[in-house]
Amino acid sequence: MSKITIWGDLMSQPTRMVVWVCKYNNISYDFNVVKIGLKEQRTPEYLKINPFGMVPAIQDNSNNFHLYESHTICRFLLNKYGDQHNLYSSNDIFQRAKIDEYLDWHHTGLRYTFHHYFHEAYLHPKFNEPIDFPLFDKTSNDIPKVLNQFQSLFLKNGQNQFVAGTNSVTLADFSAFCEISQLKLLKFDYTKYQHIHEWMQRMEKLTGYEDVFKFVIKLSKEEPNYLETIKRP
Repeated sequence: MSKITIWGDLMSQPTRMVVWVCKYNNISYDFNVVKIGLKEQRTPEYLKINPFGMVPAIQDNSNNFHLYESHTICRFLLNKYGDQHNLYSSNDIFQRAKIDEYLDWHHTGLRYTFHHYFHEAYLHPKFNEPIDFPLFDKTSNDIPKVLNQFQSLFLKNGQNQFVAGTNSVTLADFSAFCEISQLKLLKFDYTKYQHIHEWMQRMEKLTGYEDVFKFVIKLSKEEPNYLETIKRP
């Protein structure tokens, strides 16, 4: 029996983080697809698993313990099943604090902007849904600001190989990469941010990347740039 069951959608950045951490750390799992494009996360059945109607969520199969929130899930999994690659710096309280510093900043610092921009620039045009142009304009203008913050404060303009200033990848890198790489679907030019681009190339060499991101990679090659289809009223 697999150690955990994951409910999620690999189009979801937080879902990809949890799945990638499991693959990288050899934690066996069963995966139940929750199609967020079809609003399956809002069904009564799924709301019993996560009452907030978000993905991912997990069940620990040893005792039917349920958990949601991707960062918390990953910390729990590493604490319970072993942190083989020191993704959460279990023996160094200072490094762990720097990882947590990024993970706490992530939600309001990176994810807020990327999440809303992606919805307005990609999902709404793709599914012919109305675009909130004030939100689109705000987040579009904020993307360079947030990326420059990330590059200067966490990668230290190339001095840091990884987000938390560690010598190897941590949970902070998995979280940040899953968010930033979402813009591949909008043909984003990462080379404008040299140190982010180099960091992303390091991340793409990690075990599990191609498997977890194969759907995103496929769509990024096959789909049009939905930014070019947006027409203002």
